[in-house]
Amino acid sequence: MFAADTTQEDAIQTYELGEVEIVGHHAEEPATQQEEPAVAYAGGQVARKSQLGVLGERDFMETPFNVLSFTEEHIQNRQAQTIQDLVADDPAVQEASGSSATNLWTVRGMELQGGDIAFNGLYNIAPSNTNSLNAVERVDVLKGPGALLYGMAPNGGVGGSINLVPKRAKDEPTRRFALSYGNGSQFGQSVDVGERFGKNKEYGVRINIVHRNGATAFDREKQETTGAAIALDMRRNKLRASLDAGYLHREFKNATTSLRMSNAMIAAFGSIPKAPSSKLNLGENGTFLDAKERYGLLRVDYDFNENWSAYAAAGLRHSEQDYAYNVFRLTALDGTARVINYAYPKESRANTQEIGTKGKFQTGDLAHEMTVALNRTHWTAYTNTKTLNAYNTNFYNIVWQGVQGYTGLSLPKTGESTLSGLAITDVITVPNEKWQFILGARYQKIKTESFSRTTGLRTASYNEAAWSPAYAILFKATPTASLYATYMQGLQEGGTADRWSLNAGEVFAPIKTKSTEMGVKFDLGKFATALSVYEMQKPTTIDDYVAPGRYYQRQVDYKSRGLEISFFGEPHTGTRLLGGLTWIDARYAPENYKGNTIEGVANKKFVLSVEQDIHSVPGLSLSTRFLYTGAAYYDPNNSLRMAPWFRMDLGARYAFHMGDTPVTVRLDVNNLLDRRYWQASSYRANLGAPRNFVLSVTAEF
Repeated sequence: MFAADTTQEDAIQTYELGEVEIVGHHAEEPATQQEEPAVAYAGGQVARKSQLGVLGERDFMETPFNVLSFTEEHIQNRQAQTIQDLVADDPAVQEASGSSATNLWTVRGMELQGGDIAFNGLYNIAPSNTNSLNAVERVDVLKGPGALLYGMAPNGGVGGSINLVPKRAKDEPTRRFALSYGNGSQFGQSVDVGERFGKNKEYGVRINIVHRNGATAFDREKQETTGAAIALDMRRNKLRASLDAGYLHREFKNATTSLRMSNAMIAAFGSIPKAPSSKLNLGENGTFLDAKERYGLLRVDYDFNENWSAYAAAGLRHSEQDYAYNVFRLTALDGTARVINYAYPKESRANTQEIGTKGKFQTGDLAHEMTVALNRTHWTAYTNTKTLNAYNTNFYNIVWQGVQGYTGLSLPKTGESTLSGLAITDVITVPNEKWQFILGARYQKIKTESFSRTTGLRTASYNEAAWSPAYAILFKATPTASLYATYMQGLQEGGTADRWSLNAGEVFAPIKTKSTEMGVKFDLGKFATALSVYEMQKPTTIDDYVAPGRYYQRQVDYKSRGLEISFFGEPHTGTRLLGGLTWIDARYAPENYKGNTIEGVANKKFVLSVEQDIHSVPGLSLSTRFLYTGAAYYDPNNSLRMAPWFRMDLGARYAFHMGDTPVTVRLDVNNLLDRRYWQASSYRANLGAPRNFVLSVTAEF
C-alpha cells in the first residue's frame, strides 16, 4: 500500500476533545437452538423434521422410520378441525371411529385410540376424549411401534403414534382472524395472535381461541366446540423454556353411531345393506357427549456447552366426560333392529414428567449423540356405566323413542396406573456421515390397579417390567437417497390369569409387539418419496380350554405385513402433490381364526391430493383429493366382506389484499359425488360422511 503526496491543505486536522466515558454492555447472543417451526418441504404441506420423542427433532432423510409431519399451513388449507380430518391424507392410517364423538384409528392394521395421542413428545397431556387442531403447529404421524421413542402408550397402541406439536410465537407477529361456515350448518370463529418481545425476541406468546356451533351434515346431529390455548416461551443463549396450557370443551347431540349385526344376521345378509340416505344417522335422539379437557405442559432446556444439554418437562391433564350413547343392531332380514341406550360418564386425572440429558462426543473416528431420559406418567380413572332403555325398530323406517332413565351417575375410582421407565439411545455416525447407527433400549415398568364400582375394593393388580431394545441403520447412498432398516417394539400390559383359570393368579410379562422395517427415501429437491416394507407380530393372552378346564396363556395373535409408498412436494412450480398407497396383509395366527384376515382392516388405501396454482389469476389455487379404501371384513370369521369405497373432494383457495390486509378465502367440498359407503371397523360398519362443504375467510392484520 502506497501513500499519496499531500499538501498542507490536505493534511489531517486534529481536535482536542474533553474527557469521554465509554460504557460497554455485554450483548447477549440470541439462542443457538430456537424453537422455530420446522422448515417445511417444497409445497409447504409437510415439514422436513419430526419430533421423535427421546431422539428429538430429526430430518426425514435422517430418520430410519416412516414418518409424515403435516404443517400448520396444510392444516389451514385443508380446513382440518380435528385429527380425523388431517390423517385421511396418510395412506397408512385408516379411520375406525364408530361415532362422531369418539376417536379411533388403525395404523398398519392395529388400533390407536384418542388417549394415545402424544403432546410435544409426551403421553397423557393431550386431550383424551376429543381433539381440536386450532392450537397445533404440526402433526407428526409415525408408522410402526415407538416404545423406545415415546414409551408405552397409556391405552396400549402399538401400530403407530400421533404427536401434536403446539404453536409458538414466530419472529414476525401473528394477527389472524377467521370465520367459517359449513360441514352442515356450523358457524365458526377463530383468533390466532402471537408476538415476540425483548432485544433479541427472547420472549414469545401465542394465543388461540376457537368456537364452532351448529348442525352437521348428518341428520339430527349437532356439535359445539369451544377452545382456548396459550403458549409462552423463552429462548436465551443457554436456556430455553416453554409453557403450554389449554382448555377444550366439545358437545355432541345425537352423535352418529355404527351399524352392528347379530351373528345370525352376518351370515344371512352376506353384505352390509345399502344406507337409505347418505345423511343417515343411527344415533338415538337424546344421546350426547359433553367433554371438557384441561391440560398444561412446562418444559425447560439448558445447554451446558455446545455438546451437552439437559431438559425437564412436567405436565397435567384433567378430562371430564358425560356420555349417553346407543347401540344399533340389525336382528332380522326385514330390517328389524334392536336399539339399546347406555350411559358412560367418566373422569380422569393424569400427570407426566420427564428429565433427560443429551450429549455429543467422539470415540475414535465415530461421532455419538447420546440421550438418557427418565419418564413417568400416572393417571386415575373414575367411571360408571348403566344400561338404559331398549326397544325394537326398523332400519328402513326408524322410529326413535329417545334416551330414557338417565339422571346422572356417581363416579367411583375404577382404575389407577403408573408407567415409568428409562430410555438410553446412541446415534453413531461414521466420519463421512454416510452411515448412521441408532442403538437404544427402554426399561418400562407397568403398574395398574382396578377397583370395584360398587365396593371400592381392588379387583385386580399388575406390576411388571420389561426391557425393550431397538436398533436402526441408515445409509446415505447419495445426497438424494437414504436406505434404512429398523427393529422396534411396542409394549402392552401382559395381564393376569383370573380366578376361574387353572393357572389363576399367574402374572404375564408385558406383551411385546415386534416390528422389522426396511425402506428407501428420495429427496429430489422439490419432490420427495419414500417406500417401506414391514412386518409386525403381536402376541396376546387368550383362554385355552384344556381338560379339565380353562387355561390362560400367551400365544401369537396376529401378524401384519405391508408395503407403503408416500410422496409429497412441489415438482413443478405451482403444482403440489401429496399422497401415497399402502398394501396390507393383516392376519390372525393359523391357530387363531384359521389365519383369517383381521376384521376392520382394509387391504389397501390410496390417497392423491393435487393442488394447482392458476397462474392467469394470481392468488387462486384449485385442489382435488381422491381417496380409495379397499375391501375389509366385518368379523374375524370373515363371513361378511365389506366393499371397497371411493371418494372425491374438491377445493379452491383465493388469496388477495383488501387494502393492506391479506385475506384468504377457502372453499372445500367433501364427498363431491355424495357416495354412500360404509367404513369398516371391528364388528361395526360406519357410514361415511355425506357431501358437505366448508367455507372460510381468514384475514391477517
